[in-house]
Amino acid sequence: MDPFFSLLQPYQDRLSLCMLTKEQCKEPLKDEQVKSTLQVDHCAALHQIHGGNVVYAQGSIERDREGDALITDQPGIALSVRWADCQNFILYDPITHTLGAVHAGWRGLLADAIPNTIKAMQSRWSVHPGNLIICAGPSLCMDCASFSDPESELPGIDARLYESNKVNLRGIAQEQLIEAGVSAENIQRHPDCTRCNPTRYWTYRGGDREEVPQGCVNVIGALLQ
Repeated sequence: MDPFFSLLQPYQDRLSLCMLTKEQCKEPLKDEQVKSTLQVDHCAALHQIHGGNVVYAQGSIERDREGDALITDQPGIALSVRWADCQNFILYDPITHTLGAVHAGWRGLLADAIPNTIKAMQSRWSVHPGNLIICAGPSLCMDCASFSDPESELPGIDARLYESNKVNLRGIAQEQLIEAGVSAENIQRHPDCTRCNPTRYWTYRGGDREEVPQGCVNVIGALLQ
């Protein structure tokens, strides 16, 4: 269990979590590293397309399905999400003992990747959003999330969430979580910005433009015990 996410500490006998970054992975990341770290035989990972599709994992998924969010109720399957500046989330419901993992870049925010995942968990397992614990890994801070024209590139985003050409992507995600019924006290975010810490994290905007497409990425993984 990552020591930073204190909200999940009470459930460390029911849930395992790992985060692999540039500090641990100097070369292209392989799913075997996630399985080895979490000590499991099965890993579910998607061909991430910056969209809003949610996939239910019953066993291993070897990047042969498109999507940006995974959910499961099956123990022993590591849900794996890759990122290199985008937001990334683990969703855990201790009542139904179900799990979700989401990759949400700015396109994913527009495609409702986060609310779609919560809706999928509600539909499949009657999860109450107020019971969900949400942990977000490192991602771009507002100062590092610059756009050419936020008003046209992110249509429908509240003007409160951008200033000049800089966009509060974390704030957009926070509002989506709250609007979906998640309790603010059940949301915990890692404070690090990937671009501000290029020696610690792989960061597309922070200098790793050639390496990231080759698979040099960060990953957050989780599984039910």
